[in-house]
This record gives sequence, C-alpha cells and structure tokens, in this order.
Amino acid sequence: MTISSCLASLPGSAAPGMVGGGVCSWLISATSLTGFVLAAILPPKPQTSTQDETTVSNNCVSQGEGIPCSGDLRGAVEAARTIQKRYSCLPMRRELLIHLIDHYHESNAHRESAGSRQLLEDMLNLIAEVKGSVLARHDLLFAYLEAGRPSEAAMVLKNLAKELDQAQVTRQLEYYVKTENEAAVVHLVTASLGEDGVDRQAVYASLINIYYVRSEGEKGLSLWTSMQEEGITPSPAFLTTLAALLAACKIKIPFQI
Repeated sequence: MTISSCLASLPGSAAPGMVGGGVCSWLISATSLTGFVLAAILPPKPQTSTQDETTVSNNCVSQGEGIPCSGDLRGAVEAARTIQKRYSCLPMRRELLIHLIDHYHESNAHRESAGSRQLLEDMLNLIAEVKGSVLARHDLLFAYLEAGRPSEAAMVLKNLAKELDQAQVTRQLEYYVKTENEAAVVHLVTASLGEDGVDRQAVYASLINIYYVRSEGEKGLSLWTSMQEEGITPSPAFLTTLAALLAACKIKIPFQI
C-alpha cells in the first residue's frame, strides 16, 4: 500500500483516480535542509560573506549564490532536489516537510490548496526516490506529529500497517525525550490509539521520562491514570520512574512498587 491510498478522504485531496503518479498527493511531514533550503524557509540574515562562498559538510553543500528568497517554498523544494542530485543527500528534510504541511493547511483554509498540495507531493516523491516509499512515509508520520496534526499522523500509521518499523519509532521517541518534545509524543499517543503496530508502553514511557526531567509530577500522575483507563499495565520501570517523580514533587504515591 502506498501513501496515495490514504489521501483521498482528507481535506482538499483529489479522488483516488485523480491523485497522479506520485507516492502521495498532499500528505507530508518535517525536517529542514541546509544552505539553499534553510535560506528559503527562514528570515534572511545580513550578508557577512561573499555570495559565492561555499561550505561543504558531510558531502552536502550550502552555497550563498542562488539561494531562494525567504518563504520561497517552491524554491526550497527545487533546491532540495538540486542538493540531492549533486551531493546524494537530503539533509534536514523533515523540517522542510513541516513547513510544507503548514503551508498546505493554511492554503486549504483559503481554498487555494492545489499548488501547495503539489509541493508536498513533489517533496515526498523526492524523498521516496532517494530513501524508498516506506522511509518516506515514516518521515511523513514524524513530520505530522511535529506539525501538531495527530489525525493525519493516524492515517499514515494505518497506511503503513505492517510496514511500520518499530525500531524507527523507538529511535524517534528517544530523540523526543532527549529534546523534551512532549507535544510530539502526546500526538503519537492520540494517533496510535487502536493501532496494534505501535508499542504504546514505549510511548507512555517516553512521556514519563520527559515529565521526570521536567519535575512535572501532576502530569506524571495523570499519565498513570490514563494508562489505567486504557487498560495498559505500567511496566516496573515506568512505575519506578513515576514513584521517583512523585516523591521529588512531594505527591503521594498511589501504588506500591
């Protein structure tokens, strides 16, 4: 199953027969590209070097000359394609996908989504060409989580089905814990409800680790309650972390370890 099969029911998407030949018609996600692309999606900075200055890092090149204007998402997508062709890499691709997702939904609200949908399709197809369809859909999943769109992320999860790579999800959860990205993990809790392929124990464990780092005892207690309501038995490691968190916050521990 490809991403295009899960697009038709979402706002502004074409009927299945009208999606076109790409992997996806508008469903897309997040990570930003260096050099050309970064300049296209961020506010411009004062020039401190010559326009033809070139920096090479990890076989990826960022050039001052020819950088698209700030906010030029079409230019950013074309720059990403150029970087991939020349240097065989797509750095920070998910951040660009997040910007494209936001742009699509803003355009869709004003009934001007055709062009923005095409940009999303182009970028996801580029990722699929380089990384393969499955990895492109994982990029899409994580980008939707980071863009704050759990409903769309849920559709990507359904589309992935048995192709979901739990190892990739685990690595992404570790990254969210490291960066304390509570919102993305909460969105995964919502998106993965009823999806057997997602280890919800691991998702809840990631949240409790974030709350522990932040000393947010009330949130930890609420999370434990939510697990009880869902019928998920907390692991010993979860309960140990929660107990330490509650003790540190001087909140009564409602269970025994």
